[in-house]
Amino acid sequence: TVTGNGTAWTDTSIDTDPDVAVTYRITAPEGVTIKAAPGSGGSLTDDGNGSYTLLGGNAVTIIGARIGIKGLYEVADGTTYTLKSDLLIEYSLADARVGDFYCKNSSGEGYLIPGDASLTEAVTCIGIVYSTDVSRIGTAAKQALKKKDVSTPHGLVMALTDASEGCRWGESSKDENSGGADGAPFKANTTTLQKQYNNVDGYAETHWIIDTYGNDGTALPDTYTAFYHASRYGTAESSTGKYAAPEKTTGWFLPSMGQWWDILSNLGGIDLTRYQDKTDPFTSIPDAAPIAVANMNTYLQKISGATPFSRNTYFWSSSEYSGYSACNVRFYSDDYLYLNYNYKDYSNNRVRCSFAF
Repeated sequence: TVTGNGTAWTDTSIDTDPDVAVTYRITAPEGVTIKAAPGSGGSLTDDGNGSYTLLGGNAVTIIGARIGIKGLYEVADGTTYTLKSDLLIEYSLADARVGDFYCKNSSGEGYLIPGDASLTEAVTCIGIVYSTDVSRIGTAAKQALKKKDVSTPHGLVMALTDASEGCRWGESSKDENSGGADGAPFKANTTTLQKQYNNVDGYAETHWIIDTYGNDGTALPDTYTAFYHASRYGTAESSTGKYAAPEKTTGWFLPSMGQWWDILSNLGGIDLTRYQDKTDPFTSIPDAAPIAVANMNTYLQKISGATPFSRNTYFWSSSEYSGYSACNVRFYSDDYLYLNYNYKDYSNNRVRCSFAF
């Protein structure tokens, strides 16, 4: 029996010959769809009034608004099927919410588990949803998703671990793509807080650097090291293969400064609204660092192997401040949160990746 919103399943043993159909009753809320799980080998017939006949297979999927519950059954002996109550709750990607755990199944497909749920060891979580505002996904990222038949993007995900615990951003004294076309990555530098907030082109900026310097000898690994580590995150070569992004995503990239603002606002709980229109080049917010760190870690601490945030750490964005500097986020040990910039050859900044889905 499925009760309420479909989150409780009652164990039921049904005496039957394993070679014949199994009939059992499910009471489901209005609007919920029940079907045999894909790939289970079974078929499910709706007999009406909440009664279903299952023929073969080993799983049933119950789907509704943000609901997809698989109730597994197994053959206990020659004459008994047992409906099991250990459930895997799956949310629709279209109904993603900030704080949801982005997970990956054995087929490499992405699915969501709500942020207030407890994760089991069997779940492969690879990130946390930090934005469901499609306007915060850059144009290039949307185009990349469209090529993968994702016509309606759902949101952005933050990685669970750092791609690097300290590296440089790029070549000092070089203003990237200063002669490029208007609107192209790096054509306009990110020189004010307003521009920080409005820059959501992490995917485009990351791939511009990779495409420009990826075949230029050792330029990418030795000079544009932050982008090099972002390009390798989720691969066996970097020992992060278990975090490989599913096919229906953009793949991992270095988040732009505006996307870092979204991480800090939505997961970190820091209200940055008052800074969105400011023309100052940077800001320092008192007492905000420990709050952001603690709030983000409430999600990370539920996931085995996740790297928590801490004070006295800095993180690169993909966004360029000038020929000499790039934008970064700093969690200072004196409790200040800085939305700032550093020299590009400063090697104490970390890399925490993102992808759009």
